[in-house]
Amino acid sequence: MTQEERRTQMQERILSAACHEFGRKTYEGASVNLICEHGKFSKGVLYHYYPSKDDLFLGCVDHCFQSLTSYCITHLPDPIPCSQEVVNAYFQCRYDFFLAFPDLEKIFSRVLANPPVHLIKQISALRRPFDELNYRLLSGLVTHKKRLASMPLSDILALMELYQSYCNRSQQMREAVKQGMQACEELRQNYLDAFLHGVLND
Repeated sequence: MTQEERRTQMQERILSAACHEFGRKTYEGASVNLICEHGKFSKGVLYHYYPSKDDLFLGCVDHCFQSLTSYCITHLPDPIPCSQEVVNAYFQCRYDFFLAFPDLEKIFSRVLANPPVHLIKQISALRRPFDELNYRLLSGLVTHKKRLASMPLSDILALMELYQSYCNRSQQMREAVKQGMQACEELRQNYLDAFLHGVLND
C-alpha cells in the first residue's frame, strides 16, 4: 500500500467514526474523545488530518453533501425537462440514500435545521453543489410550466432560497428531525409542493 493510499484510508476511517458521532449528537454534544475511541486512533492522528473539531465537523458535512449529490445525479433520470415524476424520483433517491447512510441523514437534517452559528458561512459553501442540483431541478420544472404573473425564473429561484431557509429552520422541521428520516423527507416534499402551487398555474 502506498503512502497516499494509507493516508486516504485513515482519512476515511476518521470520517466514518466522526460521522457516527455527529450523526448521534449535536455539534456541541459530540465528543472528540469518543470519536477517537470508536475509530481506534489517537487524538494526535485525528488532529494531524483535522486540526480542530470545526474542521472535523465540516469534513463530515462536506462528505454528506457530496455523497448525497453524487448519488442523486447518478440515479436520477434526465431532469430536463423536469416533471413531477422526476421530482418524485429525486425524493426517492434521497430516501434510498439516507436509508443506506443513516448517520449522514442525521447530519444533513441537523445542519439544515440548526447549524452551528459560527460555521454557517462554511456550511453554505459546502452545500453549493447540492443546492445547484435542487435549483436545476426547480428550473427544469418551472421552465416547462405556466407561471403565475409571469414571474422571472431568477426571481422564483431567489424566492425559493428564502423559503427553503425558512422551512429548514422552522419549529415544524425541528420536530420532524426528532421523529426521524421519513418525517423529515415527507415534510420537505410537502413544503416543496406548497411552494410550487404558489408559483405555478397548472
